[in-house]
Formats: sequence, C-alpha cells, structure tokens
Amino acid sequence: MLSMTESKCRNYIPDSDFVARSRCFEYLVGAIDEAWARYCDATSYAEDEVYGYDSGSAIPQTPASTVSSDEDDGYKSELSVATSLTDYDSDFPMSMLGNNNRRVSEVPANVRLQQLKDRLIKAKYYLQDYVDSNDSDGCLLFWKKWDLIKYATIELVEDDDDDEVVENQIEELEAGRFSSICT
Repeated sequence: MLSMTESKCRNYIPDSDFVARSRCFEYLVGAIDEAWARYCDATSYAEDEVYGYDSGSAIPQTPASTVSSDEDDGYKSELSVATSLTDYDSDFPMSMLGNNNRRVSEVPANVRLQQLKDRLIKAKYYLQDYVDSNDSDGCLLFWKKWDLIKYATIELVEDDDDDEVVENQIEELEAGRFSSICT
C-alpha cells in the first residue's frame, strides 16, 4: 500500500509537462503534414516528368491527352482524357524508376515517405489519448511513445540529421518535461 506522500508524488504532474506534451504533439501533427507535402511534391514532380507537363499548361503534353474533341469523338474532352493520370503505363522513363513496371508511388524514396507518414499517423492516434492525461501512467505512456518517434519526426521537419540540430529541437520541444515520476 502506498503512503499518502507516495500517492501524491505518483499522481503529481506539473503543468509544464502538459505544455511539453502538447508542444510535442503539435510538432508531430506538423510533421505528418510535412511528410504528406513532401510525398505529394515528389510524386507530382515524377508525374510531371512522365507526362510532360509544361509550366503553362494544365493538361499534360502526351499524345493521348493532346487529342481534342472532334466530331468523331464528340463525347471525349481533353479533361476526360487527362483524368487517367493515375493509370501508369510502360512509357515511364527508365531513369526515373530503374524499371518500367513501377508506379510513381513505388519509387523507394516515395515509399519511405509514405511509410514514415503512416508511422507518424499511428503514433498520433496513440498519443492523442495521453497528451492531456493527468495520471502518471498516461504521462509515462506518452513519453515512451514520443521517445520512439521523436528523432525521425524532428529529422523530417528540420530536414537535417545533424545531431546538434536534432538535440536542440528536442530540448526546445521537451522543455518542462517531468522526467521522474516518483515510485
């Protein structure tokens, strides 16, 4: 049985810890957005290369999409032909992917970004249950999970894997973290 002092100590979590958890959680949410933005940029750049988008045209300059509606194909429009952009064919440049059977989303760098985004989203769903927890167990669970993802999260957002940059960001995010729950 815990004494009164031990019980108070176990359940005491300073306000600074709530603030630190909130700051880390918001940073994680921003990292998810960053991962998604980078994934979209990378895949749309590759699609631009594949489908020959030029800077002044909203419709790709491929033979299939430059067909305009005429009397024989009156039901087809440039837009309807262009909507098949997600249907990748074997004309994908070898230099982009290494083989002509892969889709833009299967490029290793894009796969890694997608996997990181998925990992961060799973962590977000886990952490959201503990970000505002006022019991010591919830606090510990939050920090354990955060410790597992913080380096990948920070390296993504800061676009830097320099130890000093990462450690400085960790210090800033975790400022006020309650490092020891009494036992």
